[in-house]
Amino acid sequence: MSGMRRVVLLLAAAASFGAFAGPAAGSAAVAELSPGEAAFWKGPEVDGSGSWTYEIDVRGDAYRLRIGLDHAEVGDAFSFQVFDPSGSARGSENLGTGLYSGETLHEDPEKGTWRVEVSADGVTDSTFRMRAKLEARRPSLGTKKGPVLPNLQVLPPHEATFLMPVTNGSQGDPPQGAPGDSCHPEERAQDGAVRCLRFAFGVRNTGRGPMHLFYEGGPPQPHPLTQRVHRADGTYFDHDAGMAVWHESHAHYHHGDAVAVQLFAVTDREKGTLE
Repeated sequence: MSGMRRVVLLLAAAASFGAFAGPAAGSAAVAELSPGEAAFWKGPEVDGSGSWTYEIDVRGDAYRLRIGLDHAEVGDAFSFQVFDPSGSARGSENLGTGLYSGETLHEDPEKGTWRVEVSADGVTDSTFRMRAKLEARRPSLGTKKGPVLPNLQVLPPHEATFLMPVTNGSQGDPPQGAPGDSCHPEERAQDGAVRCLRFAFGVRNTGRGPMHLFYEGGPPQPHPLTQRVHRADGTYFDHDAGMAVWHESHAHYHHGDAVAVQLFAVTDREKGTLE
């Protein structure tokens, strides 16, 4: 895809929140939110497909309403659609089978009951979490002048496996490969892979500023990445931030040097010696 691509990571903290049960069959889970409040719902156990309704009663004037969905298994397909108090569709997120979280943002939300319709397809014995926050005001930048910087932290790796992934990027679904194989054909051709250890991990932004990266151009060529650094006064400046590298089997661009991971062999289990 040609043109400019942008990736933005934002951080917002919940000042106060409530935890709610998920909706019973044929009913809606409801949360009443005043400005500054947040709510979390634990969804039901899902095996297959289904749909559920969540309602958010906006009780006052606010800067922004944030609505999100999180789930734990990369192969499960969840999506949700948001409707305002008039019944008009105001946004949607389709997490597909490759994203763990999705969020919609609604500035100057109308007071009244907002409705969220969640759908699941092809889910295997798993669950999900819904969340919402009614932000009273624009999040503080923590400073009145100068740059407002992001602060990225890598979350611990999990779900390590030698299995073929559930999606296969540009080659379609189900994945392409011999039975018992752990590597995509592209990975063998491009990287000389023999056996592929896969694991999941995330990156969170604990800084006040967004991690705002973009590039110009399309696949499969690599392109220079630019980071846009925002200042407290609303201005910004750009600087070089490495390379965007096309990943054939994922069918999207990766930051060439975003995260470094090292793999060690355990030589003594009792002493924990590594090499």
